[in-house]
Amino acid sequence: TLEKKQTSTVQIIELLSALEEVKDTKFIFTLPNADTNNLIITKMIEKFHAEHPSVSKIFPSLGQLRFLSTLKFIDGIVGNSSSGLTEAPSFKIGTINLGERQTGRLKAKSVIDSNFEKIKIFKMKKNYYIYLLLVFLSFNSCASLSLFSPETHNHYTNEGTKTKITGEKLDYKELFNGVDLIGWIVYGTEKWYVEDGLLVCESGPDGQYGYLGTEGVYKNFILNLEFKQEANGNSGVFFRSTVEGTKVSGWQVEVAPPGLYTGGVYESYGRGWLIKPGEGKDSSLKMGEWNELTVKVYDDTVTTFLNGQQMISYSDEKIGKANGRIALQIHDGGGIKVKWKNIKIHEFKKSDIDFTF
Repeated sequence: TLEKKQTSTVQIIELLSALEEVKDTKFIFTLPNADTNNLIITKMIEKFHAEHPSVSKIFPSLGQLRFLSTLKFIDGIVGNSSSGLTEAPSFKIGTINLGERQTGRLKAKSVIDSNFEKIKIFKMKKNYYIYLLLVFLSFNSCASLSLFSPETHNHYTNEGTKTKITGEKLDYKELFNGVDLIGWIVYGTEKWYVEDGLLVCESGPDGQYGYLGTEGVYKNFILNLEFKQEANGNSGVFFRSTVEGTKVSGWQVEVAPPGLYTGGVYESYGRGWLIKPGEGKDSSLKMGEWNELTVKVYDDTVTTFLNGQQMISYSDEKIGKANGRIALQIHDGGGIKVKWKNIKIHEFKKSDIDFTF
């Protein structure tokens, strides 16, 4: 089948190509949450949105409650998510199930099986609104697409509860300007300075913990940055955190030498390690060379990627309730030097739902 023969890139191309041929149709995408090809898929979705801005929107996640609320207002789901086999039929919604991921599972009569070949994906009635949910737990895992019909007045704007569904274009802004530390706060006596357009952290004479925190606070976001570890590279990226002196309360995405859990999440002054990447997962980490780190935080879930490979995805109620700064760390012990560049963030400002195009 195509699932066995084709890569995730080819499969998503087939799916997006099929969507392009559905006329008078509007699409809403959620970004993939936990997939080894997350960045590739996200870029392809962004490209689709850039080429079709008037008929497509992007947002990170609906969450369970909002997803189930959405099902009340759609006409069908296309994808390979189990939600098409379970939740959708309960709402009397048709499903086109793509690929073989759900093979062997019980299916209602409303489920039609297909593959990822463009010409076979679907033939749809015109004038439908489509909601495309991509939840790639591992590619070939979950992708679903739901149809919204304006003929049934499925424009969900519940004014009583102010519930809306909205998609956002990923507009990144620079957190580091390459010139100085404007927009940042230095905590501690360790060295933070700009050299040749790069942000440098280096152990000072005290050899203690040090932090460089953002002036602003960030709740839901995607953070991209690059780091180069020179000498001892023990550092980290804190999120939804507060800093007093050199005491930081919050969560750290580890940045460390190979084999020491870069991409894992550690709770400072709390429960300690919450999750570590599996053994060998950080094999792409190169000491003395530039590495790319991506941190996605939305509601109660944090997902990290190192050089394009997912390290972890972790959901936690305490994280979900928190808010705070982003901060870079330099570890104690002395002899540490790490360089940073291309520190960019996309902030998800709206957690409500809005289907207005």
